[in-house]
Amino acid sequence: MGKLYLDGKEVLADVYMKGTWQAIGTVTLPAFTLGGTVTLNGQAFDAGSGKLEIDTTGSGEGAGLYIKTTHDGNVGANIQLEHISASPAVDDILVNLYVRGKNSIGGEIDYNIWRMLIEDPTSTLEKGKQEWYNFSTGGQNLAMTLSSVGELWLDAGLITSKLNYKAEADLTITGGAVAITQTYHSIITQGGADDQLDTATGGSEGDILILKSNLSGTNGIVTVANATGSNTFILAGGANFVLDHIDDRIMFIHNGTEWVETSRSSNS
Repeated sequence: MGKLYLDGKEVLADVYMKGTWQAIGTVTLPAFTLGGTVTLNGQAFDAGSGKLEIDTTGSGEGAGLYIKTTHDGNVGANIQLEHISASPAVDDILVNLYVRGKNSIGGEIDYNIWRMLIEDPTSTLEKGKQEWYNFSTGGQNLAMTLSSVGELWLDAGLITSKLNYKAEADLTITGGAVAITQTYHSIITQGGADDQLDTATGGSEGDILILKSNLSGTNGIVTVANATGSNTFILAGGANFVLDHIDDRIMFIHNGTEWVETSRSSNS
């Protein structure tokens, strides 16, 4: 089979392509339907100054964009979104993810926007942040912001739900210490007798800790000891607090070294 060169406005009908086709220069294709797999071999689709659009008439899980990896490594599919700028600046928007739908009269609304931004572009000090917008009563409302260090800001005007610390988790005192795993804990004494709690490890600055005694027929009274130093408890008035009732509670905030009491409830 020889080679066919087209450099004008020739029209070919009922052409069957087989093997490898090579183009010299730019080839502009009209609308066409794929009957098989397109292999890019590391190449890219270039949409120019326009946008690349993928349309589907499917619904539910049968519609959308599906990326599949078929290797045995421990990392699956990656989606990389990149903004290339010669002059990056604070608050530059790197990516906008719009979630769009119709309203009751058929108008298109961006109901949700997930935005990724530059917090600091300084070399060796680079930081990123994220913002979440929700459409509310005619406009976009900045509902939540997450900073580079994990600080979470919520629009106070939208906080109408409750704050839940999850169900209490049991911890048993060992040598006067416990290792916390969450905010709300029920303390079990060592060996069933009355016991003293001197330290609680696992906290960091800003953490909240709520303690109660797991009083029962086999567990005794817990005394939270006042002290200073790593993982200890700084109590109001410098005095120990006795958890001797099933409804007693004491709350702390971590100062980076110790647990500092913020409130208590004594019901004995």
